[in-house]
Amino acid sequence: MGHNPIGNEGVRNLKNGLISNRSVLRLGLALTKLTCEGAVAVAEFIAESPRLLRLDLRENEIKTGGLMALSLALKVNHSLLRLDLDREPKKESVKSFLETQKALLTEIQNGCKRNFVLAKEKEEKEQKLQQSASMPEITITEPLEEEE
Repeated sequence: MGHNPIGNEGVRNLKNGLISNRSVLRLGLALTKLTCEGAVAVAEFIAESPRLLRLDLRENEIKTGGLMALSLALKVNHSLLRLDLDREPKKESVKSFLETQKALLTEIQNGCKRNFVLAKEKEEKEQKLQQSASMPEITITEPLEEEE
């Protein structure tokens, strides 16, 4: 889907289909003419998606409002491991928003790191369970002492 000018309206229309389709693991929306409004729709999808692993939103005009929505969505999503965004903050009319954008980008990055750690821990637990399930159970019983 990336590199197509679907814009905010296109991503809003896409969102409902994506929410009902639980099999999407990766979604590329780079260079799709999204703004904060489109980022809010994407954030709604992220919050509802239990399987999404990677999302690319680079080269869009996502400013503070959109980053806030994405950051909040990552607080409830525990599957997204990588969210690609432009590294440099977008120009805003209020200068303090640039610092806010930087802080939000850091929050988003930390949310993805948290999800990565959680996924790794879950994988390790599942491996231990599989190993213990495949081990034969051996019981040792002590012989009964005979009374004289």
